[in-house]
Amino acid sequence: VVINKAFAQTYLQNQDPIGKRFKIAAARASWYTVVGMVADARTESLAEASVPQIYFNLYQVGSHQLAIFLRGHLDPSVISEGIREQVQAVNPELPVFGAETLNEVLSASLAERRFSMEIVGLFALTALLLAGLGIYGVIAYIVSERTHEIGIRLALGAQRLTIMRMIVRQGLGLVAAGAAVGLAGALVVSHLMAGLLYGIRPSDPLTFASVTMALTTVALAACYIPARRAMKVDPMVALRYE
Repeated sequence: VVINKAFAQTYLQNQDPIGKRFKIAAARASWYTVVGMVADARTESLAEASVPQIYFNLYQVGSHQLAIFLRGHLDPSVISEGIREQVQAVNPELPVFGAETLNEVLSASLAERRFSMEIVGLFALTALLLAGLGIYGVIAYIVSERTHEIGIRLALGAQRLTIMRMIVRQGLGLVAAGAAVGLAGALVVSHLMAGLLYGIRPSDPLTFASVTMALTTVALAACYIPARRAMKVDPMVALRYE
């Protein structure tokens, strides 16, 4: 038989597998001799590559079903009929069925995982929207409550640009503190979702950076828009603001 690398690591303790013999309780033959080793392949699941596997010679097991793999620029609509003609030209009694493209096989294998990720993605987008609205509402309220203070500063000769920078800086300070706490919590929670991820780490830096930038942009707008509106108010009106 031929084994894969995961089999050698699991059962042969990384020894040279060539010539090693082993027995399978459920198999008819008593002993099998390893004549070769191949790299790991994702045959059971796209998420698991290191699964111990044994490859038998066709004439050893007498399989009643074979699969034909074709690679090339082929029209999927005519593959099934073309293969059937070629196979049945050798033996008209051989049935040919189940023609699928590789994309169809991959899509079917990922269907459950894709559905789970779509649900998680929907909840994530909803949470992101609610977080953005919450940040905007809180910071906008804090800034609007400072309209009276802004009027006093303007009446005393403060520059509008200076006030704008002060408000934005203080608002972003709150956002930075919240982002630090949020990132720490997200790093912990993301590892609980590792089973739903494929091809990406739970602590993917691009994802964390994108979400942080999005919420920071929302917070910046929440600081800028109310502050700009308040600074356009006449100082005397702002001083009477309740």
